[in-house]
Parts: sequence; structure tokens; C-alpha cells
Amino acid sequence: MRNGKNQIPIRPKTFATKVVRRLGRLFDTKCCAMPPEKWVNLGVIGLGGAANWKLGEIVTCPKASLLSVCDVRPEAVDSVRKRYQVPHSCTDYRELLALDELDAVVISTPNALHCPISLAAFEAGKHVLCEKPLAIDADQAQAMCQAAELADRRAMVHFPYRLSAEAQFVRHLIADGQLGRLYHLSITYAQGGWYREDGSIEQRPEVGGWRTSRAMSGAGVISDLGSHALDLARFWMGEAESVSAVLAHQGRVEDSDAIDDGASYTIAYRSGALGTFVNSRCFTGRRQHFVAELYGSRGSLSFRPGRIDWYDRQIGRWFEVDVPPRFARSAIAEFCDSVLQSKNPVPSFEDGLRVQELLDAIVRASETKREVCLDCTDSIGSTATGNDEPQVILK
Repeated sequence: MRNGKNQIPIRPKTFATKVVRRLGRLFDTKCCAMPPEKWVNLGVIGLGGAANWKLGEIVTCPKASLLSVCDVRPEAVDSVRKRYQVPHSCTDYRELLALDELDAVVISTPNALHCPISLAAFEAGKHVLCEKPLAIDADQAQAMCQAAELADRRAMVHFPYRLSAEAQFVRHLIADGQLGRLYHLSITYAQGGWYREDGSIEQRPEVGGWRTSRAMSGAGVISDLGSHALDLARFWMGEAESVSAVLAHQGRVEDSDAIDDGASYTIAYRSGALGTFVNSRCFTGRRQHFVAELYGSRGSLSFRPGRIDWYDRQIGRWFEVDVPPRFARSAIAEFCDSVLQSKNPVPSFEDGLRVQELLDAIVRASETKREVCLDCTDSIGSTATGNDEPQVILK
């Protein structure tokens, strides 16, 4: 644990702190730094819903330049090209990878395409930022890590929750020992509105599609939502020791390809702490329901995107925390920095591999109805924290 005088203070959020934050953001907007002398020419492959945030960040990041976009749907390509004034566009990713002036690609395709496109990108000498989960299974993820290493290219996976100011602040609270010994982590990440009352899937663009195909997604809700929860938990808790799980298909079963849309699993961590997780498509009345709770010997906290509530045993009450905005990190800026400075990005492909190993273990645990023990002693270089600061959990 750090010396007490160096601990980050936990302050309640008040009306005054909200005003200060808003004024600070306004000042930052009006006082932007000069454009950098170097930037990264990016191409985006896959223009579905997952690409929307990336395109917005790319065009506002001074270290990035949107050179090309690619999708198999010509109408999607035309729409994005006109909206962002992109100089090059195509419907075949191989054409995009052949651009000499292209430095890196952002892959936002269905899961089954992450591996082949990444391997082709590394062969073409491009750096890669890939959507989560990294691959269909751990074997593919391992191959992607090895290809990045052989090509000496930067390789980052998109886990945005851990990059938020709130998640980074929680990480520092753990390292400071302000929660004390960690007892239990509970994460629920679920959605609703996927199914009608009879179990048939709703006919809306944002549900179903390739995410219901085992061949294209690998697993179901645990790949889509659980991968976020698993990475965030690993970022805070360290490596896992064992996994127990139950996966279920709760919609109407129409064929043998039906994959999980409900999941409940438990992870025992090497620190001795326990983690319980729920992922579902069937939380009626919920759209994006994400809540994480951490319980320790000195305090507890509740995390939601954009908010942290803290319980301090000494004062005996909960309050919303004023999170310093300096903890927030941009995925696009982090990726561009890694390319420009030739450093490993965070979260890396190795972090994506660790999550994929956990996903595979969850599937095995559910299929065998037995606890699956994990052995991470052969880690290929990733860390649980994603930074140089060691994680400290009091015993």
C-alpha cells in the first residue's frame, strides 16, 4: 500500500464541482493545442454500429487522419465517405491494406473476421486496433498475438470501459489500498428488448443478425457483453484462478446453432477475492444495464458508466464521488501514441487473449458442469493492470 499522504482523495460530487468540470471542458475546447507534426493515417474496416464511436474519435483526434473506409455494403461506404469527407473508400479490405500511405487499421467487423483481417494487416505492415472480443477462440487470439510480434506492429484491442475516467480511478483506489482487502466483485451487464413474449427475436436492426450465429460470433452474450465485464474485472482484480458457469438460450430455440443469451458465472481470483457475473439479452425494460460493485475491508464502491458511488466505513454512508477528469483516456489517442512512439498500447492483444481464454473457460465450465481451473503462468507478457504501476491488494 502507498503511504497515506500520497493517496488520491475521495471527494463527494457537488454542484460546485460539476460547474468547475463543465468550465474546464469548455476552456479545453477553446484552447486546443497546435496540430502535431506527425499523425497516423487510419483506415476503418467495417462500418456497422461498433464503428460509430471510432469514426467520431478519429475525426476529432489531432494525432489521427481518416484516410480510408471499407465495408461490404456500398451504401454504408458512400454514407460515411460523404459525411466525413474521406479521401478513399472501398468494399474490399485488401484494397484498403494495399494503400502505401496507410499506417494502421481499425477493425470493426463481426468477430469471425477479426483474425483473418488482422493477419492480413500485419502482413501488409499495418498496425491494428481491433474490436472486442479479439477472436472466435483462444487459438485464433494466440495466432494474432504472434503475428503482431513477428511483424513488430502495434496491436490494440478495444475495451472502452477500462479506459473511462471512472474505471481508471477505481484502479487507482485499489492500488492505493483505499478499499483494503478485496472480498467480492459483482458485475451485471445486460440488455433487454431482444425477444417477443413468445421467444421469437424482435425485427430491429440493433438486435439479432450475426451476433446470433455461432460461426460468426463464437459465443453469444458472453462474447458481446461478457468480454467487457471480464476485461474490466481483470483490470481491477488481477488474474483468475478458476471459473464456474451456466449458459442458457432463453429465446425460442429454432435450430442447433442457438447460442447463449443468458449467462451466470463465478470467478475465483488468485488474490482470494470472488467475482460473480451476469450477462443477458433478456432484462426486460433495460437497454444497456451495466453495474459493477466492489466490496473491501475498508470501503465499497458502485460503478456505473459515468458514475462512482463510495461507501466509507469510517463515516458510515454512501456518496457520489467527484472523479478527476484527468483519468480519462481516449482509445484512438492511446493507439496513435503507441504507433508514433513505438510503444505497446493498452489494452493490448495480449489482454484480449487473456479475456478470450476466460471466455473459452466459461464455455467449457458450462458444457462440463464442472469448475475449470486456469493456468496463466505461461502469460506472454500482458499484465492485469495495463500499466507499470503494480496492483496492490492488502492481505
